[in-house]
Amino acid sequence: MSLDIMTWIIGAALVIVMGALLSLTVYVRTNYAQALQKISAGKPQEALDLFMRVVGWQQKHVPSLWQLALLYLSMEKTDAAVRHLERIIKIMDSEPNKLAAQPRWEVTESEVLTKLSSALATLNKRQDAITAFKRLVDLQPNNKDARFELGKLYYSTREYGLCIPQLERVIQIDAGSAEASELLSHALAAQGSHDRAADVLYKRLATDRQNVNLWIRMANLYRTAKNDERQAEAWRVVMEITQPGDANHISAVVQLGKLAFLGSRHAEAIDALKDAIRLCPQDDTRTLKSVKYYLGKTYQALGQKAQSLHAFSEVYQMDRSYKDVRELLHDSMELLSDEDLTEEIKKLSVDDFTSMAVSIVEKLGFRPTSVEVVNSLDLKVNAKLEETGKDRNVLLVFQRDAEIDIGELSIRTFLIECEEKHVEYPVYLTTGGFSFEAQLKAKDHRMKLMPKRDFCEIVRKVRTAA
Repeated sequence: MSLDIMTWIIGAALVIVMGALLSLTVYVRTNYAQALQKISAGKPQEALDLFMRVVGWQQKHVPSLWQLALLYLSMEKTDAAVRHLERIIKIMDSEPNKLAAQPRWEVTESEVLTKLSSALATLNKRQDAITAFKRLVDLQPNNKDARFELGKLYYSTREYGLCIPQLERVIQIDAGSAEASELLSHALAAQGSHDRAADVLYKRLATDRQNVNLWIRMANLYRTAKNDERQAEAWRVVMEITQPGDANHISAVVQLGKLAFLGSRHAEAIDALKDAIRLCPQDDTRTLKSVKYYLGKTYQALGQKAQSLHAFSEVYQMDRSYKDVRELLHDSMELLSDEDLTEEIKKLSVDDFTSMAVSIVEKLGFRPTSVEVVNSLDLKVNAKLEETGKDRNVLLVFQRDAEIDIGELSIRTFLIECEEKHVEYPVYLTTGGFSFEAQLKAKDHRMKLMPKRDFCEIVRKVRTAA
């Protein structure tokens, strides 16, 4: 074959290749342009199909990959978007001259990383998202949004040492960033730097003084840091910016009362705690228990036994197991002997004694039907016991002063005799059974015996066993 023929064949082949490349380029450009028009016309699915066709012919067509990623994100198909964004990053990484390729890509590396990092965070792929955000921050050191998101991710993975510098940098870039300040305070507190955390919030509150929740958070941070003075300052601001009926206002009054007690400022503590009782809704037993407990502690510190006993007794009636109130009551009063307690019972009027007896009958699970006053010492209560679907008549006899000898044990108080048809047996309520409750009520002649839940259960067991 002559040289001329070879030259002609090679030239023809080149023309064919160039023509094919030109045709492919025209095809890619045409379909890409049509896809963009479909987006403008509000036809995302048709645009998606055209972009996919382009990528099928030219796999490294970054503009189409970018538009596909944006479309998938708009459709909330985050996984698909991530795949295309990661392909773009690989293409960009393989390009030796990124600056020259920029016009051809029609998108910057920072824009791709912004979408990719956020999408990975949405998918909860934390470590991948951290890697993407770190790369974005390296490209754009003053990108406060990227740094904040990176800080959030470090916080979520408990890497506080890495989280804190990112958030501090965000605040350097934008001193008014409320979210960064609050998250920074959380990170510092989680790291154990409670004073630093509170100081961050303090600066934040300089421009947002009415933010009640932040003041409360700052007070709690200072409490953890054992800085009572700064804690009290925060609670005073909470009082100032809230109304007296507001729950946060009441909490502030309570906390100031406690702090005054802890600081041995007893007069101030009593005033604050009494204000808290006045402001607190009566059905808020949780708060009232705490307030009255510290009021009792304050009176105890002042040696005012009667007031202390009264406060602790009220707490005890709301919650017998609250803190150490039972022990405090024992320490705050001289317990009556059985004989003294019997005398207190004798001092009750007939009406009070009758009311007490009826209450005990009801507590035992009976339904009183009639009450007969036999004399100044004795009382009979007819009642019905409703158990297992049957009504059973019962007679309960109350005696103010009965002495029962059981071996060497002498029980001196009052007794209840329960008589049922075909069955007759006594049930004894002794001072040993509920003396603590009885003696609390007996003080200052305020005698209203009311057995508590656990004692009632004991009585039920005795009745059943008998």
